[in-house]
Amino acid sequence: MAVAGLARLFVRPGPSPGEQRRAIVTVSRGVLLFIAAVVAVGAVALVGRSRGVTSENAPGDGAGGLATSPPPAAGAESCRSCHAAIFEQWEASPHGQTSVALAEPPGGAELAIGSRWMQAFLRRDAAGTHRIGADCWDVRRGRWRGVDEVMDAIQGEMMPEERGARPPRHTAERSFERDCSGCHVSGARLRGDPEHGRIRGDWRSPSIDCEACHGPALAHVEAWKEMDDRAPLMELERLDARTATAVCVRCHGATAVGSGFTPADAEYLIAPPRTTDGIYSHGAAAGQIYQGDAFLRSACHVEGGLTCTGCHDPHGPGLLHTDRPDALCTRCHSSDFGSDHTHHAADGAGARCVACHMPTLLTGLMAHQRDHRISSPVPAATEAPNACTGCHLDEGASWAAEWTATWWGPPSRETLAAVRGVHLARGGDLETARPLLRQALRHREPFFRWAAARWLGDPATLVTETLPEGRLLGLEIAARHPDGDEVLARGLRDQSPVLRAVAYVFRLHRGAALVDPPVADLALAARLSRESAEIRVVLARIYIARGRVPEALDLLEETVVYRDRDADAWLLLAATYALVDRDAAAAASIRRWSELTDALPHLEELVTTVTRSGEVPLARAILGAAADHLPDPRRRDAAVRRRAAFEALLEEAPR
Repeated sequence: MAVAGLARLFVRPGPSPGEQRRAIVTVSRGVLLFIAAVVAVGAVALVGRSRGVTSENAPGDGAGGLATSPPPAAGAESCRSCHAAIFEQWEASPHGQTSVALAEPPGGAELAIGSRWMQAFLRRDAAGTHRIGADCWDVRRGRWRGVDEVMDAIQGEMMPEERGARPPRHTAERSFERDCSGCHVSGARLRGDPEHGRIRGDWRSPSIDCEACHGPALAHVEAWKEMDDRAPLMELERLDARTATAVCVRCHGATAVGSGFTPADAEYLIAPPRTTDGIYSHGAAAGQIYQGDAFLRSACHVEGGLTCTGCHDPHGPGLLHTDRPDALCTRCHSSDFGSDHTHHAADGAGARCVACHMPTLLTGLMAHQRDHRISSPVPAATEAPNACTGCHLDEGASWAAEWTATWWGPPSRETLAAVRGVHLARGGDLETARPLLRQALRHREPFFRWAAARWLGDPATLVTETLPEGRLLGLEIAARHPDGDEVLARGLRDQSPVLRAVAYVFRLHRGAALVDPPVADLALAARLSRESAEIRVVLARIYIARGRVPEALDLLEETVVYRDRDADAWLLLAATYALVDRDAAAAASIRRWSELTDALPHLEELVTTVTRSGEVPLARAILGAAADHLPDPRRRDAAVRRRAAFEALLEEAPR
């Protein structure tokens, strides 16, 4: 979920796996000899158990076989005959109109994306990859603007402390396939093609179609032809609040799901637990319009069961209750309605519930969007923007703080302290922030508990969090904590299969052996995050060890599309190509790998890691790919010598 990078689902825990291994492993002849001896004596259990297993006869992993192959789809048109009214609504909705061109772009285009605020246009480059054109259409203002100008404006409107370390990638660096397709089309299935230097693949529909939310429909359509209702599709109103919301959060939460994801997986989705970049000191999102993670931790959702479709019509033009904008809120908060509570004219915009509790703080694409934490304004916390001065532009935070205290009483001291603690910690004054953060560990709002735990480096306080996002953050902190083993061990028993997978991989990074892998959990985690390279690399190793090489290749080819700077993924991909005698693809992957890392030390690290876990055939393939295809002659000769030494050590090992 990263964080994007897993603002992404799975966060890389501090130092990279390579850096952690370098701190633990010193490769030498003695170490390799020890490993070879262990392998010969019996550490080949993982490989030995799977000898003779092929992708055709391999047992199912309990998670739908291939980690990235969803059931067959039927296409949106197949829904029209039975659901004509809803289909017509959807066809005219933002989801249905996302690729319908609203203007004629200069120089033409193959595809349009967006329909509400900004519409961008795509053209193919020489390699066949779709690139975003330099100009976009400002839908509301009816004029052309530069894409780079829009992205710079979004970054510039953030508070300095909330800006990410990296500026937004500009037009020339953006690939629609890599950066946008996961949310802007339906059924994207993309694979790296290193041999030809391109991304290959396609998508089912350039709109957000029926099956994107209701699941693959072919079995459903075929069943109804026979008047059989035993293949129902997912209906959001029948799901629990968390799962129904997660169907939307997969795109509106920057979770970057894999191409094998189907809505049936939404039950296990975990949003990025953001506490640093892209979020204000009081927990409101500060970047583009990814409100999903804020909504998932809001009290209205967690305690009140509110879902996205309580306010939004996914098949229609947008908001529900436009004629009675407070109707949804007053179902639960009837006593808080009226001028005695709002202190604004009843028929004015200031009296609407969302004006104060969902202010427009988010910097979106050409429009400011509402904060989906659904919280009360605290203008006394001057480190962050507030609802009052968002409307009363000529007034300051102290004015707003005075009036809110007069009308509703003084703000919570706990909240003021928590905001102040987060703000100080971000500014580098952790010493002053520490006592405030310790108090925040007990705050009602998850954001403050999570931010405090991150800054204090305390994973133990998060192991009992109800929300899986909090427990995920606890695992991330534990992975880089000297005493984190107990928390990671507890993670292996977590009720969430995704967190079990994360805990397993984090333990591998701390030196645990690759034994008893939770394959079903890892496969699910791979579907839920296309950018979780660490999990995907581990899963690919398991597939290879079990003779399921085509599945490993499929998984790795997708991984390098989205994590094209992950050295482990590229080296393992090269080795996998070598296993199936695709020499040109292996050579291209080795070239890319050698561009990313100090090749020989990294080679030794990965060979040591997989050998220690009994994956001798894979170790041979890794060494072989490097020895055969490293472009630099000196490095290639060194890899040849290392391969020979490895084979000699295996021969010398006691049997």
